[in-house]
Amino acid sequence: MHRRRLVQALDGATRHRLTLLVAPAGWGKTSLLADWHTTGRRERVCWLALDPEDSDPVRFWTYLITAVRTVQPGVGEQALGTLSVRGRALLDAALPALLNDLAALHEDVHLVLDDYHVLSDPELHRSVAYLLAHQPPRLHLVIATRTDPPLPFGRLRVHGEMLEIRTGDLAFTDDEATTMLNGALALGLETRDIERLGARTASC
Repeated sequence: MHRRRLVQALDGATRHRLTLLVAPAGWGKTSLLADWHTTGRRERVCWLALDPEDSDPVRFWTYLITAVRTVQPGVGEQALGTLSVRGRALLDAALPALLNDLAALHEDVHLVLDDYHVLSDPELHRSVAYLLAHQPPRLHLVIATRTDPPLPFGRLRVHGEMLEIRTGDLAFTDDEATTMLNGALALGLETRDIERLGARTASC
């Protein structure tokens, strides 16, 4: 179901360095991002769906660069050549090279990291924190996760550079619930029943 108010909220991602979607499984984070991507005909969105094996920093950054290259060919060539070495080489060589390429972008690029909660390597989180600290103005990061990631968000919040969408925002309004239950599902429920259902699910 198209959720106009949330898609419009996500349109603000271009005005922020980071957009963070945090909610438990089943709350429609991925569906919302897909809706935002397709309904707005946003062509410069690169998407990385994560799994636990992507906690390896070399694998993660290889996949991330590959995703960015789907909308910006040639980005990260030097960085890919230095990713075979873990540790300080990642922060001292690979990421600075990638950031130099991204700093030359002439159009906005949105990078979606879906299911970030599956990542567990502290070194990987440090490298993503490095990206946030040196993020070029044309790169907009969108993170969808079930729990708040161990990343330094304080400065971004203080400077208004972070858009947050959480469980309360993702919950259906009465109008959205009516559209889903009586429109898409054709259940023919009374308004009071829909309101009662909404109240019960909101307390779960």
